[in-house]
Amino acid sequence: MIIQLIDFDDINSLEQMLASDTGIVNFYINYCIAFVDGQIARYRVAYRCDNGSAGWFDKHFQNTQGPHPAERATNRWIIWNTDAKPNARGA
Repeated sequence: MIIQLIDFDDINSLEQMLASDTGIVNFYINYCIAFVDGQIARYRVAYRCDNGSAGWFDKHFQNTQGPHPAERATNRWIIWNTDAKPNARGA
């Protein structure tokens, strides 16, 4: 097991990493925990599909069913309020 702690200068940098190919969407990453102001911050990765619809990344799906559509999406973003709808951001 490898544990890596990374400090970010601002929330935008943290969001970019979490939504990137090196974040939780990466098949080889099992856990990716965000801390904001010293507290665990719950988040989800939303993504825009090729047909314009939006969806949530699902790690369980990826682990049990194979590649997830979010892996191919070029437009991914972080939703900190997990009750929000995935189409709240992104174009």
